[in-house]
Amino acid sequence: MGKIFRRYTKGLRLIILMIACLLFAQAQFELSLPDYMSNIVSNGIQNKGIDYQVPKVLDEKTYQALVNMSDNPQVIERNYKHLTKVNKSDYFKHQPSTLYVLRKDSKQLDQALKHNLLLIQGFKSIDDGQKVNDAKLMQLKAKLPPKMSMLDYLIVAPKAQLKPIVDNFEKQIKGYGDSALATAMSGSITELYKEIGINTDRLQYDYIIRIGSKMLALTLGAVIIAIIVSYLATLCATKMSRKIRHDLFTKIISFGNDELNEFSNASLITRTTNDVQQMQFAIISTLRIVFYSPIIGIGAIIRVMNSSVSMVWIISVVVIVIIGFIGIIMMICMPKVKKMQAILDKLNLVLRENLNGMLVVRAFHNEKKEEERFDEANQNCSKTQYFTTTRMGLLVPVISFIMNGTSVLIIWMGAHQINDGIIQIGEMMAFMQYTMQIIMSFMMVTMIAVVLPRASVAAKRCLNVLDQDVKINLNEEGIELKHISEITFEHVSFKYPQAKEYVLKDLNFTINKDLSTAVIGSTGCGKTTLMQLLIRLYDPSEGVIKINGIDLKKYNLKSVRAQMGIVFQNASLFKGDVYSNLSYGLENVDQKVMEKALKEACADFVLDSKEGLHYPIAQKGSNVSGGQRQRIAIARALVRHPQLYVFDDSFSALDFKTDAKIRQNIMNTCKQEDALLLIIGQRIATIMNCKQILVLDEGKIVGCGNHDFLLKNCPLYEKIAASQFSKEELGYEKE
Repeated sequence: MGKIFRRYTKGLRLIILMIACLLFAQAQFELSLPDYMSNIVSNGIQNKGIDYQVPKVLDEKTYQALVNMSDNPQVIERNYKHLTKVNKSDYFKHQPSTLYVLRKDSKQLDQALKHNLLLIQGFKSIDDGQKVNDAKLMQLKAKLPPKMSMLDYLIVAPKAQLKPIVDNFEKQIKGYGDSALATAMSGSITELYKEIGINTDRLQYDYIIRIGSKMLALTLGAVIIAIIVSYLATLCATKMSRKIRHDLFTKIISFGNDELNEFSNASLITRTTNDVQQMQFAIISTLRIVFYSPIIGIGAIIRVMNSSVSMVWIISVVVIVIIGFIGIIMMICMPKVKKMQAILDKLNLVLRENLNGMLVVRAFHNEKKEEERFDEANQNCSKTQYFTTTRMGLLVPVISFIMNGTSVLIIWMGAHQINDGIIQIGEMMAFMQYTMQIIMSFMMVTMIAVVLPRASVAAKRCLNVLDQDVKINLNEEGIELKHISEITFEHVSFKYPQAKEYVLKDLNFTINKDLSTAVIGSTGCGKTTLMQLLIRLYDPSEGVIKINGIDLKKYNLKSVRAQMGIVFQNASLFKGDVYSNLSYGLENVDQKVMEKALKEACADFVLDSKEGLHYPIAQKGSNVSGGQRQRIAIARALVRHPQLYVFDDSFSALDFKTDAKIRQNIMNTCKQEDALLLIIGQRIATIMNCKQILVLDEGKIVGCGNHDFLLKNCPLYEKIAASQFSKEELGYEKE
């Protein structure tokens, strides 16, 4: 899969880099949301919008008390500014007389204040008539002059008298957790603000709106990025798959018969369609998930470590359980997943054979047997898919159970820590969200673990085709063939790859303009193989084929085939009309040339129809008869005006009269165009007028000459002729 990815990402790497950057940004947006949610719950709701531990505004008495109580009063004096008038603000319900406004927060100020503000609020509650658990403070209150409040005492009392009180308070709150102290400090600041006249409800509302707006902006940003990434990932995947399909098709049509024999047609179709589709889905998943999952997972782990180390062990346990379960499922399913493409090959093969051989199946009344054969392949495919799907299907409920169980465990553990003042409710909720993100990242990786093995198999299958060495290439830098005056076979022998016996043995003959040539012989003697060597679908195992005295291999193969008009034994037509079939491989063909070719091929049924050249042709020419297909195919060769006409048993579906008329027209055309002619056939009537007839038997030339000469000197030719004509028709009587 990696080799395919590297090969086909050229030109798309900038887009892939953009996807990676966008996914990183999306992950950061989504990782920030739990923190903001925690702030809304803890600071916005629980702490009334106070997200700081140092008051930003102090009234005069509180300021003086803090200065008097502090061991480092200069820090407080330096960080607060004295104002007698404040700017008009909705936060102030009335205009206070004197305020001290924070200039800049610092760690020194935090240390100078310590928890003195909490102690001041406790003294204020005593002034309001509330009882506290500290008996010494209550005794101190009783000893004060009637008009002196506890707050006034903090302002004027000597530091030596205040130090025992402060130290005792610090001992009392030492057992509280940081979260509880933070909440208490926020409550003290809120009470202070209310005394000053600040609208704390509006302060809380604005805080929630501000943080909520940021969350909404981050969510919208993440959604927009997700849409862009999906578009870019799909764009990359479709472009890559399009290029892979193009290269596969280009490679396949460049194959010679040797290469085509290594792959079945069904397998090549599966590789070009289903295998590429598997890779396309894997590429989209890789770009969208593989980049994203590690970022979100690692980011969530880092933030969890920074938020609440006390519950990190929960994530460790969950991750180990998930990895173990996924590993077991993968070990069970992967062998089946890797076999899936080969199973699809088998299914396509059976289906293709049945479609192509439908007439044979019906003629032999073998529908039941073929149904059983297809059912066997279908059952194998179904069982494999059922096995993998049911096992993979366990992932969703098990992971869901783990997620819900983890949520319950976090709430149970978090409730105890909240009760102990170690964490706040918002921190517990953020921890839960980060844990879910970690689990989801593993789920996304699991999806890839399912897709990638099958895509990897598909990629290897496609690479087998793409990297297949082609023995016969186009040789684009070779000699351009512009005309053909002579073709020579010199000691040509041929055997198929991995075959022991030769199909053709030591062929020596010449085709030129003065010798119209025909080849005849029994079935399997090598007639069609000879034609395939001539048009270089195969190369000779031994010997050489020369055109105009030059080895065929030295020519540009495209120019060689452009000079040949070939009609194969099985006339293949393409879906469209007669015009598109006749102009196949040509540009700007004159309509009159097509009509002339159709007349020479005796395809009057086209010219006499209402549609004319636009006579419709169905797939494989199924809407015309075998003879009509052959005549259109012959006309297609005539339209090209080649230097060499090759007819491979191309008159077998024609009656004798039409056969003779077409051959006469072809010979006249060859004389007019000074072209060579090669006819391969089994009927004596088709080839008897050729000046040079080659008789093949078991791959050897056992006779060469014209019709009359062979009748007298070639027993095999005489035998073939006698099987097709009477003695009187042949013009002699055998003794």
